Amino acid sequence: LRAVASSARAALSEAALADDGSFASTRAATYALLLAMVRRPVVVAEIYDVMDAVAELQVTSLERAERKRASAILLKFVLTYPMGKKRQKHHLGQLLLGLDYAYEEGRLAALDALAAALRALPPATVDEHGASFFAQLAMRCGNEASAACAARVRDVLATLLGRVAPETRAGLLQRCLDFLDVAGRAGKESEIPNFKGSDLG
Repeated sequence: LRAVASSARAALSEAALADDGSFASTRAATYALLLAMVRRPVVVAEIYDVMDAVAELQVTSLERAERKRASAILLKFVLTYPMGKKRQKHHLGQLLLGLDYAYEEGRLAALDALAAALRALPPATVDEHGASFFAQLAMRCGNEASAACAARVRDVLATLLGRVAPETRAGLLQRCLDFLDVAGRAGKESEIPNFKGSDLG
């Protein structure tokens, strides 16, 4: 099984480098195998590394269908696969990495994956990492040049605020007010500060 997982990572890496359709059948078989391993679940250490490649492809693949397949497998993995807190934190952080991707399609894919995760994760998990998700989304909203992406960011923020506990939501909204107050004062004399607070990544 370890050899299978290692081969899957190699196949996905080759597919990413050649992202031109030449590895379509290999990718389809690899995703089917990974999904079966996650559903069982088959516990092998190598699969955690494979998911790093899957997380990248859910944003960077040129094929929309492949981005969706990779996103679905990564979400299933995060929701059901045995892992400790540190490992879970790492893979949750991967949901945020694509928010700064250079191309709009990739950012939209990352936002869709994050929205799906926020809807599916246990409320306690969303609440625990709510400040991290909120900080990254708030910064993306402030820096986003694409109207489509900006609208999607707002939708994801609404999803997040709807899933966290009332006290967490109140705290996040207060942070916004505090940030705007500081930014308003700082803007007169220096650069506006970053909206910090993410512990994921």
